[in-house]
Formats: sequence, C-alpha cells, structure tokens
Amino acid sequence: MKSILDEAKEITSGARRKDYGTPLENHTLTGRLWAEYLKLPAPISPEMVCMMNILQKVSRSAAAKSATRDTCVDIAGFAENLDEILRSK
Repeated sequence: MKSILDEAKEITSGARRKDYGTPLENHTLTGRLWAEYLKLPAPISPEMVCMMNILQKVSRSAAAKSATRDTCVDIAGFAENLDEILRSK
C-alpha cells in the first residue's frame, strides 16, 4: 500500500491537475468565488483556501470522532498544494 503522502502527491499531480488546473489557478479562483459569495472586499488568497480546506477536513473528522485514511490523504493533498503555491512565489 502507498503511503498517504505518496497517494496525495499522485492525486494532486495527476488527473485533478488536468481537470482543475494548477493549485495556484484553482485555489485563486476558489478564493475569488468565496470572497464574492461572502461579499468580502478582497479575494481570499490561494494559501488561505488550502488552509481552510484542511480545516474543513479536520472539522469533519472531529464530527465523526475519527479520521479516515481518505481524510488524511486529502489533508496531505491540500498541504502539497499549499507547498507548491508557496514555492511558486
């Protein structure tokens, strides 16, 4: 079985990248949409989008009173996306 980190890296660099664009592109658009929906004066940064997605996964795990492997893979994937965004600047 692959490690959680290897699985997350494979997912974020494979089909999802082809379907949704780079993490910077996708999370920038998400930040703009969230800000518009919330009527904020400025977009939410792509870095904050990654962190907020991680927090959503943590919240779901807390509500379920357990963490699943899938949740851990998703958290690792958002952390991988964040790392790529930070390295691109």
